[in-house]
Amino acid sequence: MMTLQIQIDDAVLADVDESLDVLHQSRDEFFKDAIERSVAKLKREADVSRMYQRAYSGHPLTDDEMLLDDEAIAEVWEDLPWEPKNEAR
Repeated sequence: MMTLQIQIDDAVLADVDESLDVLHQSRDEFFKDAIERSVAKLKREADVSRMYQRAYSGHPLTDDEMLLDDEAIAEVWEDLPWEPKNEAR
């Protein structure tokens, strides 16, 4: 395991400490959890980016698709069946 030293604004650290006191959590636990969540989010974003790259490199846009105006794009999207997802963030 590696030790990491970072600089944090005094006001932000005071807010963290105040909240951690109420939650009975240590700074160490808080920052480890925060970094792990950030890394997981970063990995998901990188995975999505790689998926887009593979999809578009395998099926690049044609010249005709590049010429679609906003109205034509909206018309195509209106005809697609979809239901919004209710996802918790």
